[in-house]
Amino acid sequence: MAAPLIVEIVELSEPVWHGEARQVIVRTTDGDLGILSGRVATAGVLVPGRVVIDPVDGQRIEGQIDGGFVSVDGNRVTIVADHYEGPGESR
Repeated sequence: MAAPLIVEIVELSEPVWHGEARQVIVRTTDGDLGILSGRVATAGVLVPGRVVIDPVDGQRIEGQIDGGFVSVDGNRVTIVADHYEGPGESR
């Protein structure tokens, strides 16, 4: 089995969700991007839309962002959002 993704969602330098996942789906300027373990390094500009995370443990997490960017490096996924609404909000 492939190593899990380490996912972090950050809003204005404030972490709002962090955990391990099997898959992440975000919407970029080029369309939906599905991220699985072992993906080649990637970066993209995010447009307003949903973020879907399938955690290793627990139920699917769905949130909304107002834009930002995503970076994938090895099994680490970082989503920097202008604004995030959904499960895991620290506020």
